Amino acid sequence: MKEEKDAMADVIHHPGENKFVGVKGGLLTYEIDAEGRFVVLHTGVPEHLRGQGIAAQLAEAAITYAERGNYVIVPQCEYVAVYMKRHKKR
Repeated sequence: MKEEKDAMADVIHHPGENKFVGVKGGLLTYEIDAEGRFVVLHTGVPEHLRGQGIAAQLAEAAITYAERGNYVIVPQCEYVAVYMKRHKKR
């Protein structure tokens, strides 16, 4: 599958690898489970890049992708769970 550059941020979606990658660094991984839900597994940003909003960009890109695909989002990643509560995402 081809890579997709997310229009809203410096994030590239690699759908064939189930991940979003920040251009500056950082990674968000997910899977589509047996029930067809979008399960966010992990979000990570290297320590030297933290505090720049990269994790938020990754979370927003993944949530936007899942919402556009009408997926139910299951945040197993604690960061994304908190992000969704703070930003009132479904």
